[in-house]
Amino acid sequence: ALREMAKLGWFGTLLPADHGGLGLGLGTLAAITEELGAALLAEPLVPLAVLGPRALLHGDNAALRARLLPRLAAGSAFAALAWQETRDHAAAPEAVDTTATLAAAGWRLRGRKRFVAGAWAATDIIVSARAADGLRLFLVAAETPGLTQQWRADGSPTGLLDLDDVIADAVVAGPGVAGAALAAALDEGAIVAAAELLGLARAALAMTLEHMRTRIAFGRPIASFQALQHRAADLHVAQEAAAATLAQALRTVDAGAPPAARRLASSRAKARCSETAMLVTREAIQLHGGIGITDAADIGLYLKRALVVSAMLGGTALHHGRIAAAPPAIAMAGAPTQARDAGASRLREIQALPVAERDWNALADADFRACARELFTTHLPAALRFVPRRLGWHEIGDWYRLLSREGWLAPTWPAQHGGMGLGPSKLILYYEEMERLGGPRLLDHGINNVGSILLACGTAWQRETYLPKVLSGEHIWCQGYSEPNAGSDLASLRTSARPEGDEFVVTGQKLWTTLAHQATHIYALVRTDPAKPGRDGISFLLIDLRQPGVTIRPIRNIAGHDEFCEVFLDGVRTHRDNLVGALNDGWAVSRAVLGFERLRVGSPRNATLALQRLSRVAQRLGLDADPLFRARLARLTCDVLDLGALYERASEAMAAGEAPGPEASVLKIMATETEQRLTQALVEVLGDEGTILGRQDFAGLEVDVLTPFFFTRATSIYGGTNEIQRNIIARRILRL
Repeated sequence: ALREMAKLGWFGTLLPADHGGLGLGLGTLAAITEELGAALLAEPLVPLAVLGPRALLHGDNAALRARLLPRLAAGSAFAALAWQETRDHAAAPEAVDTTATLAAAGWRLRGRKRFVAGAWAATDIIVSARAADGLRLFLVAAETPGLTQQWRADGSPTGLLDLDDVIADAVVAGPGVAGAALAAALDEGAIVAAAELLGLARAALAMTLEHMRTRIAFGRPIASFQALQHRAADLHVAQEAAAATLAQALRTVDAGAPPAARRLASSRAKARCSETAMLVTREAIQLHGGIGITDAADIGLYLKRALVVSAMLGGTALHHGRIAAAPPAIAMAGAPTQARDAGASRLREIQALPVAERDWNALADADFRACARELFTTHLPAALRFVPRRLGWHEIGDWYRLLSREGWLAPTWPAQHGGMGLGPSKLILYYEEMERLGGPRLLDHGINNVGSILLACGTAWQRETYLPKVLSGEHIWCQGYSEPNAGSDLASLRTSARPEGDEFVVTGQKLWTTLAHQATHIYALVRTDPAKPGRDGISFLLIDLRQPGVTIRPIRNIAGHDEFCEVFLDGVRTHRDNLVGALNDGWAVSRAVLGFERLRVGSPRNATLALQRLSRVAQRLGLDADPLFRARLARLTCDVLDLGALYERASEAMAAGEAPGPEASVLKIMATETEQRLTQALVEVLGDEGTILGRQDFAGLEVDVLTPFFFTRATSIYGGTNEIQRNIIARRILRL
């Protein structure tokens, strides 16, 4: 297999062309390795194409590079990397006990290296050792006495190298360079190993789904059992998060990010993919039933391989520990004065242009971030920052109108309709800067849902009539979907709309309608053909609530706020021009709206705010000194960052013209359940203080702990419960 890989040029993928390589990015090799993982080929591609060659490339021995790298690229020689000594060594690869002493015959190496991957196929081994002047990397021949093999769970060999005054053939990297070279090679190797883990997780899940479709129990395929469908859906959610995190890490490294950013990206990818591969393969055996624990099925082989590759280059716990030691910045407050001044200048320059002529996407990310930070910092009132509940129009209307005047209210709308036209990367920055200051959620159904659906499938008249009034705040919208006994089961709704001349006459009741008592208009699903069952015969109407026949009754939520409402419609009228989409085809329109809503709910916005709240309280109370809390916080931080990667991918698809589909269900599940874990963590770590209602003072920081905790109970219910989302994933994506 190694010879075939060499013929294909895989070992030279990451090596520059002037050394005989292909000069391609890490993403190319990751794609190859992902397929190796799917095919369960336990070949040492990561050790021999990444670790050894990249350590040599990052070293400072130019003559050795010129001599050996072309041979490594061609596959006529193979270099493994011997760096690990103890179980904990992966956390601190520079803390080596192997020594290097300069003698007349050359550098003498003494020590023991464990888990030398690819050693059985290597012609040379690069060894890390500590000399009197610091860490160095040395090259020794693979036939050096002292190399023995151990066997891993998947049947692959790993090397145990005992060095007893072995004379090194050459110095690969000297002091001041060796540490950075070793770290870079290990980070790159971890990302490629993550790709292998993702590939084997994909294959294991696909194999399991096929088994579920064909295995008959109790007279029907086990794929029809909802409990098993939901377990499979959760595996798909985990897999999609891993894929998005890996893709983001590859972009970070291939873009030439600084070493610290590369290291964090590598740790996030390896942690997420390790966890996912172990989860998928363990659950796959359970879903296979009895045959899964025998050699009659291949699924056990995937578990064994996942076990090995997850441990290689550090497992989930180790990489979370690295992240805890050097946490990434999550929308941190504050900005240098110089950056603020530059942002203000750039912002004034662009804001001077008409809205339709502003091209925010043409800005560098740093410039756009500076503009957003300046605008939000300057104009967002302190009283609206980090408010733990939904605000009413009387509280938030001025901020809404200010954003509208500045052209910053509708970030995703096209510029010709008064929006910013932001692409995915700029949209993420917009949200990050808003979240950095704890910006409140607006009354945004008109912006996010009505605006999005009219832009996608509304008439020109509807867009010209309604979009400007959404921007001005003249029209405030709410959603009329759920009804008594028709919550997530919208096909059972009974509110009727009877045609009468140029109008529809609407009668019925809507329930759980968020902030309807603050709204002027409602977009509603109504039954226009009672003879058609279920989803057929439903239409999508825009209705003015400011007319006789409308009764709105607020409902107090679990946190004690009047957020939900009952809306009674008794002979309410709306013109036929307010029909969105075709008559009796409202289900298709509603699915698009729900997709946009789930995409919005799937934003990292609320989870980021919850993470900020948890981090700020922890810092004030000294909880961040507790290693157990730091480990928990690192895990939650990764969840938020990985959610951001998943959201960015979904936003890119939407920007490319794709309407949100069932993939939005993946996003909603991950976002809402991440937010729930964060708010629960704050309640738990505070003990008795976590049970007190209202705002509390934590060393000068006032925080309402319980309101966000109660609020997050709702996020996994509205927009279709997370159980419904799992049904959608199981049926429309996994075909169960």
